[in-house]
Amino acid sequence: MTDISASHFWNIYIEKTKTYNIKPGVELWYVKRAESYIKYHQGLKLSYHQPEQIESFFTFKSRQMRLKDWQFRRIVQTIELLFSAMFKSDWTRDFPWQEWSCKWGKNTVIVNIREICALSPFILYLKTNGLS
Repeated sequence: MTDISASHFWNIYIEKTKTYNIKPGVELWYVKRAESYIKYHQGLKLSYHQPEQIESFFTFKSRQMRLKDWQFRRIVQTIELLFSAMFKSDWTRDFPWQEWSCKWGKNTVIVNIREICALSPFILYLKTNGLS
C-alpha cells in the first residue's frame, strides 16, 4: 500500500468507527490496534485472511498479562470493524466476535489442546486412549 492509499484506507476506517458507536477522539487507538494486527500477520494480504488468522491474533493478545479486559474487548471490536465493515468478508457473519469479546476475562490464558498435552503427559495419555 502506498502512503496515499494507506492514508485513504485509514480515513475510511475512522469514518466507519462512527457506525460502531466508538467515541470520538479514540479512533486512533483503534487504528493503532488494527495496524498491530496487520503487522502480526506481516506478508499476508488482508483480503486473504480467514478466521484462523483472527483467532491466532486473539490468542496471542490474550497471553499479554498487562492487557486489561476492556482493552482486549476493544481489540476484538477493532478487528471486527476491519473485516466486517472494511472488507465485508463473508466469513465475518459467522465468526464468534461476541464470544471472543466476552469469554476471555481477567487472568484467562487461551491455550490449545496441543499445548495442554505438551504440559501434561497424563492428558495426552487420556486423549490417545480415548478416555477423555
